Amino acid sequence: MNIRAKASERKEEIREEDEGKKIRRREEDELEQGSRKQRKSMAGAGINLVQHQIQRLLSSFGEVSCKLQMVG
Repeated sequence: MNIRAKASERKEEIREEDEGKKIRRREEDELEQGSRKQRKSMAGAGINLVQHQIQRLLSSFGEVSCKLQMVG
């Protein structure tokens, strides 16, 4: 095999390796985006839960206030 054929073969191998790296990097990026979205979703659910708990507390304070006014 002559030098040009070897060089051409090596260039093709490098090209294939680079393409494989690009594909892996793209897949890793997609996984990272998915986990980022999941974390945001979980954070949003946590915020909704806290808001719901605060609303329950405020409404229970309102009920106590009304009862105190009735008694007073």
